Order: sequence, then C-alpha cells, then structure tokens
Amino acid sequence: MIVAATTAPSSVVLSNVMYLVGAVVLAAIVVTVVVLHHRRPKSIQSNMDTFHRGLAALAPEPVPGRRRSGPVVAASVRPRAGGVTPRSSSGAEPG
Repeated sequence: MIVAATTAPSSVVLSNVMYLVGAVVLAAIVVTVVVLHHRRPKSIQSNMDTFHRGLAALAPEPVPGRRRSGPVVAASVRPRAGGVTPRSSSGAEPG
C-alpha cells in the first residue's frame, strides 16, 4: 500500500515556526536578564568593599569590658636612596 505524501498548509507551518522563534527569543531575554542581574560588580569601590567585608569577617570579636586603645600608627620611615647615609645635624661630613 502506497501512502501519498501530504504537506501541511503553509499557514500551519508558519504558525509553528513563529511559535518556535518566539520561544527562543523569550528564553534569550530571560537568560540575559538573569545573567545581568547576577553579575559581579567590577568597579574599584566594589572590590574595596568586598575586601573590607572579608577583613571584618576575619576580625576577632570584641571582648566586652575591654577598652580598645587608639589606632596603631607606624612611624614614617623613608628608605635610604642608593645606600647614602644621612648627614649629621652639624652638617659636617664624616671622616
């Protein structure tokens, strides 16, 4: 028995193709919105904020009743340039 090949009307085929195209476009829009919403900020300020959050997470808990001293300030020390020793206050050259 031979079955004749029948084709669907062009309006049905076009309707199916448009449905498929619409679904792909909608999926692409949803994926784009989700990716843009969940991306990490790339500014310098956001990197510094992330670093400070990490430091705060690692910092020890404050002990109740214990007073904190003032901030520790390092003395300003300049490195010697090229191994040159600083001159004495009298201005005389050693040696």
